Amino acid sequence: MLSLRTLARWPPLLLTAASVRGEGDILWSSTGGGWRAMFADIGFANAFRRAGLFPNATYEEGEGSRFASIATVSGGSWFSTQLFYSEAFYNRTIHSESAEEIEGFVRDWMASYYAISTDVDDDARAACDISDITSSPYYDPSRDFASVWYDVCLVLVTHNWDWAYFIQEMLKEAASDYGDATFANTTARPELRINPLKSTDLIIQSGLAPNSRVRTTGNAVYLGYESSNGSEELFTVPLSAAWIVEDSGAYWQFGTDDKTDQLDTYTAPTPDDHSWDDWEDFYLLSSEVNEEGGVVIDNEQSSIGATRRATFRVPFGGTNAATVVQVASTSSAAGGNGSPRAPSFYTQVFSIGRYGISTKTTKTVWRVLAGIAAGLGTGLVVAFIIRYMNSKCGKWKCRRQGLETHAQSLAVSAGIDGEPAETKGGEEPVTVENENTNDPPVATRGEEEEEEEAADEHADELAKSTDNHNVDADDLGISRDQCCADGTAKKWAIGLGCIFGIFFGLLTAFVYGIGSILVPNVYDGTIDTVYKNSSFDNFAVCSQWPDSCGEEDGFLVDGWFVDNPALVANVAHYQKQNRDATTSASGPLKVIVTNCNEVWNTTYNRAQILNYFSSYFNEGVSPGGFLWAPGYWAPYRSPQIFRDYLDEESLDALLEPIPESNITTALLRGTTVDNPSFGVTLGLSVEMLLINLNEEITTFVIGEEAIENYTEPLAEMTSHIATNEVLIQRVRDFVG
Repeated sequence: MLSLRTLARWPPLLLTAASVRGEGDILWSSTGGGWRAMFADIGFANAFRRAGLFPNATYEEGEGSRFASIATVSGGSWFSTQLFYSEAFYNRTIHSESAEEIEGFVRDWMASYYAISTDVDDDARAACDISDITSSPYYDPSRDFASVWYDVCLVLVTHNWDWAYFIQEMLKEAASDYGDATFANTTARPELRINPLKSTDLIIQSGLAPNSRVRTTGNAVYLGYESSNGSEELFTVPLSAAWIVEDSGAYWQFGTDDKTDQLDTYTAPTPDDHSWDDWEDFYLLSSEVNEEGGVVIDNEQSSIGATRRATFRVPFGGTNAATVVQVASTSSAAGGNGSPRAPSFYTQVFSIGRYGISTKTTKTVWRVLAGIAAGLGTGLVVAFIIRYMNSKCGKWKCRRQGLETHAQSLAVSAGIDGEPAETKGGEEPVTVENENTNDPPVATRGEEEEEEEAADEHADELAKSTDNHNVDADDLGISRDQCCADGTAKKWAIGLGCIFGIFFGLLTAFVYGIGSILVPNVYDGTIDTVYKNSSFDNFAVCSQWPDSCGEEDGFLVDGWFVDNPALVANVAHYQKQNRDATTSASGPLKVIVTNCNEVWNTTYNRAQILNYFSSYFNEGVSPGGFLWAPGYWAPYRSPQIFRDYLDEESLDALLEPIPESNITTALLRGTTVDNPSFGVTLGLSVEMLLINLNEEITTFVIGEEAIENYTEPLAEMTSHIATNEVLIQRVRDFVG
């Protein structure tokens, strides 16, 4: 059971016992995560059937799921399109009774995927080489986009460099093998939903890039609208593009309701070469980006100077026309922000690396001066060390001179016997003349080391005697400076130190200075190379695929760039269906959010939940406003829909582990605020059961070797979710 004592620490999120019981409307939202997400959702769906949310295999005609709607992103959309439009997939997902059955289904599906895959060879790796970026000391694999770009590239090398074509072939092969040969040609419209899901709406979350390039005309195509005051406004961030299947039909819903009910396209010439300056109007990453950024820019006041071209053509033929492959591929185009066909989006993403370089380097002139200063400073330290070491060689020698030469006078003044002590073995005392005399002493035939040792012991005894009789050390007579009066060592030390300092300073200045030029230049060169290479264009999906895109069209990208769990589109759709609802039929609206994450402890994973609430990073940003959240690769429209405050510490405190599992859960509660960009309205009470997967399996299972390595972990993960009794009970407790 979930601990309500933990929840009591955070009053805005407190759930009462009454609020987690009863038959209310239930929604399911799922994040992406590639193959990990697809199979995790298979496991969750099976567990939800055991919890009573899907009908059993013996269901009667008209009996359906308890979910009012299911919304998915990316790999979750591979799952949901198959669930809604393939009865064979539904049965093997929902009605597998044992761990062996569901693991067998995962193995079968992955075997089909293996059949269309090839091993990743050296040619593919060379074609996708981005080592100039990843080898940079400023590259951060946990933040920067390049690693994902590389993985997607390896997939597309063997599939015509076309993400949608790859998804088509993968789903076609898998569906044919589990008994649904026509699935890939199915249109995602309401009447074709399988019987158990006839009353459940489907929401597939994608993103729409704010602009695109048409290589054949040399123009960029900007999405915008004419405002009420007559100005032409161009969008700067990816827009929500949700394919919604409900009883009345299937259609696209864009996150522009607060701005316009009609998207237009505007065109302007754009260079073939990439330049940061060309896209500066689109709020590239900086320390002030959230203060300065806006979701639109005025065309006339920008440097773009675009001309209105046409009304934006609705993707894939519009209402009731998109196929399961089209919506599944757009929702999962994770490499879309690496497509040169989406230029400002592409530039925003790679500005992260550029910003990382600029924050760790300053202008060349300052780096040179800093290097010289650092070098000279080091030189002074070296000079001091050399000087000290040189003078140290005469330390005991000078000390003995002072002690031996003035022993008698010190003894008289101190009242002690100043006779020199005998050396070891009864040898004659070793006398050392003052260095100022003309006849420096030469050692007797005895061993030099014994002489030195005996002399040092004698000096120590005299020093102790003077200490015991309160004789000031200064009274010993000859100072170190007097001892080394010729100054030669001192001059050499300072000279060598300064020479070394100048050399070190110039070397440091060169390295720092050349680094401030070469590092950005190498990075910029790689970005430009990819930008000019049309092979990478279809990392994003043309809105008319498989046809080509022109100046009335755009490019679609992975839905996680706008809302990974697709929660906002799900809640907005519910409110649209229930216009006056502030609660569901019997209490707050309940939403299960399955976060098919690899690990929890990242800034991004927390931020994708926190940005639904008021939190530390969206302070001052209105719902639907410009936001570049921590851990995100690009800016987007703020998906805040709850007025309640939540931060990382309080979110972590709500997490409840499941014994003998990586899975954690949390109960969250919020009351909606107006977010007109998505169509969310004020006052709806919502309760969420957040389920974090926390499974360390890569998002990108690509190539024969990876498929072989990850098939069993994926199978075991899926059955673990499906048969986890603690998880199933928590779901039962939540939905009532």
